[in-house]
Amino acid sequence: MKRIILLPLFLLLAISGYAHFAALAQSVPRDPVAGNAAGTPIVGVFSGADTSSAAATLTGVAGKTTYICGFSVSGLGATSATNVTATVATVGGVTMSFTYAFANGATALSTTLLIYFPMCLPNNTLGGNIVVTVPGAAGNTATQINAHGYVL
Repeated sequence: MKRIILLPLFLLLAISGYAHFAALAQSVPRDPVAGNAAGTPIVGVFSGADTSSAAATLTGVAGKTTYICGFSVSGLGATSATNVTATVATVGGVTMSFTYAFANGATALSTTLLIYFPMCLPNNTLGGNIVVTVPGAAGNTATQINAHGYVL
C-alpha cells in the first residue's frame, strides 16, 4: 500500500523538481536596460554547391547587438578529400577559425562540423552582421551551413 501512495508522490516531485531546468534552457534572453525586452532569434542559412566559397549570415539590426550561439556545416564531399578553414567573423573583434573536412568523393557524406558556444558570443559592433564562411572544394555538389543566434 505504501508503494502505491509513494510512487505518484515520487513522480510528482521528480517532474516538478526538474521542470524549471527545461524552461530556463529554452528561454529567450532579455535586455534589462531596454525594459526587459526579449531578444529576437535569428538564423543564417546557405544550401548549395560550394566550389569556391559559401556563407551564412546572421543579419544585424541597427542599434542592437547580434549574437551567435552556434553553427553547423555539413554536406557531401569533393573530387578529393580537402580540409578547409571555416571562419566566424566578427565576434568580439576577432575572426574565429574551425577546420572542416570535405570527404573524398563528390557523393560521399562529409562529417558534420557542429559548434555550440557555451555562451552566445556578441558581434563587436552595434547592428553588425556575423558571417560563417566555408571555403569551397572542387567537385562539391552540396553543402549546408546553418548559424543561429539572436539580436538584443
